[in-house]
Amino acid sequence: MLKQILARLDAIPRLLLLAWVVGGPFLWMLFRELFKDRIFGNANNWLDQNLGPITSAVASSALWLVWMTAFGGCLLLVWWLTKRSMDTPTTTATSPQVTSAVEPRSARPSTTYEGAHHELLLFVVDHLLPACEAQFVLQATLISLGSKNEALQIMANSQIGAPLHGYDVLAGLHTSPPRYIDFDEMIAAVDEAEKSYQAFCYQSYRLEKGVCHILSDPPGQGLHEQWRVRHNKLLEAYNAIKKDSRFKQLFRPSNSRPARWGPPLQKGQTLPPPDGVFPDD
Repeated sequence: MLKQILARLDAIPRLLLLAWVVGGPFLWMLFRELFKDRIFGNANNWLDQNLGPITSAVASSALWLVWMTAFGGCLLLVWWLTKRSMDTPTTTATSPQVTSAVEPRSARPSTTYEGAHHELLLFVVDHLLPACEAQFVLQATLISLGSKNEALQIMANSQIGAPLHGYDVLAGLHTSPPRYIDFDEMIAAVDEAEKSYQAFCYQSYRLEKGVCHILSDPPGQGLHEQWRVRHNKLLEAYNAIKKDSRFKQLFRPSNSRPARWGPPLQKGQTLPPPDGVFPDD
């Protein structure tokens, strides 16, 4: 029992105990001095006359104990109310606490192109996409020359890019804002484009049959030449990519394994089919 009382006393601030021990008797003496003639003097005379000196002394001591208890209770009440107000978190209606949903910078995936990733990005934007777009324009022009039926033109144009794989992923770099493509996804898309590019470009040779000779007649001649120049730049730029092991499955350093984009072309040449053999006319 004594230990429990001492434990509870330890929880009360010592300054509060000091105020009770010193302030209680001081205020009691101050009140007795101020009101001795009006209250305390009359009370002591009444007690002496009716209860006797001894009983009067006991009653005075009891009154002092009541005072000390009441004074201590007031101190404890003030201390408890103050402590409670300090422990309770305050919120305001005008500025509520908002928890940010933004992830720490270290937890967010990187959206920058650096090192080999940046080099591959430049290859795609400066060479691969321009070569493919020139071929798209050439084939769309041949379709418009081959048929005046607008419905057929729309259907044929929608199928131009069907053989070309990986282009839809890489074309996201031309959107505004450009789509972020991580390194592995970009490598896979370039790999797919390399495998299908030659078959995609061979479509222009098939389309020009009966329309115009793309190597000599306008407007096919100029569009074909524009694509041929971009095609050769694509091969030249890709030579550094295929010899760099950072590019994973694109890494083929041996000259005995040429790139699958097809051979470089001289003026007046067109890209053969993937098997390298043009069909008989």
